[in-house]
Amino acid sequence: MSTRNRSGRRKRRSKRGRILLLLIIILTIAVFFHFRKQKIERKGFKVQKVVIEGCENVKAEEFLASSGIKKEMVIKDVDKEKIMKRMKNNRWVKDVLLTECAFGTLVIEITERKPIAILKNDRLSLLCSDGTIIPYSKEFSDLSHVYISDRRDPSLFISRIVKIEEVYGSMSVTIYFKDKERTVVIADGFKILIGSSEPLPLKTELYNVVKEMKSNGYTICDMRFKNQIIFEKGGVL
Repeated sequence: MSTRNRSGRRKRRSKRGRILLLLIIILTIAVFFHFRKQKIERKGFKVQKVVIEGCENVKAEEFLASSGIKKEMVIKDVDKEKIMKRMKNNRWVKDVLLTECAFGTLVIEITERKPIAILKNDRLSLLCSDGTIIPYSKEFSDLSHVYISDRRDPSLFISRIVKIEEVYGSMSVTIYFKDKERTVVIADGFKILIGSSEPLPLKTELYNVVKEMKSNGYTICDMRFKNQIIFEKGGVL
């Protein structure tokens, strides 16, 4: 057998050996990650630290206690839905997101409900931007006061409340949603009647009109030509 043939065989064996070694390494890595994944899925996420974000009205300590999450506990995927459901039992919590981070850190991101008005029908309560009604809290006493006749669903009026508040800015506002689609707004003592098809005035327009009325001592002003029906100071609704 020639030297050239022996050299060729050695090269082929060496090449096969390298390929085999590479396959063994790949297989070992794949098996390692497979069993690691199974172990993680079986055991879940072990909590070493909890970070709560987005708290304004939610009290973090009480919220964490009610969630049932504790340090050193293991959270499995099947348990997450139950934990999030408990968290959403808090009246302020609109949505919540759990994120598992490195070194056992669990980040809880809270999206809180935003109160936009005080409902003053049967009893005081807060109407939130998502349509949810929650018990009244005096911390929100500066919000607009809203009365709705005929026990209609308050969530139907959210967009109108927001628009009225945008128009009248920092003024003290009370809103009456009456029958026949009539809306009565009292802003700083002035009564504004708004028909169902009448657009709300621009903020700058209203400010100029009210300023002019006050400076001239007017208590009643017919504003039909400016898409309002009546401005009136005082009187009974």
